[in-house]
Amino acid sequence: MDVANRIGAARIILVDDDEAFLAMVSALLTDEGYVVEAVADIRTALDSAAKAAPDLILLDLQMPHGDAEDFMAAYQAFPKPHAAVIVISGATDARARATAMGARSFVPKSFDITELLALVSLHT
Repeated sequence: MDVANRIGAARIILVDDDEAFLAMVSALLTDEGYVVEAVADIRTALDSAAKAAPDLILLDLQMPHGDAEDFMAAYQAFPKPHAAVIVISGATDARARATAMGARSFVPKSFDITELLALVSLHT
């Protein structure tokens, strides 16, 4: 059965402008049974969240057409409930920025797969 058709599968929006990273993390999460929409910019992520409420958003800090703070400001204006947002970034100030913008958690770009999967499971 196709993962996208699994009843009850958590829907995750993965936002990053690095195509290789999108492919790797998307495949990892899909193999774990999640429905993943991988997008490369903030506008597309907001459009996706508006069309179908996600269960979780994995968000890079630096993106085309805005940054994570722009995304969070626009997303917070959406009707509630809001999905948890986890920032995944290699920026040196990423943890502080993630906390300041209200993200639930932060994962450095050089992450441990087991830790990422545990965080995703916790927030979906």
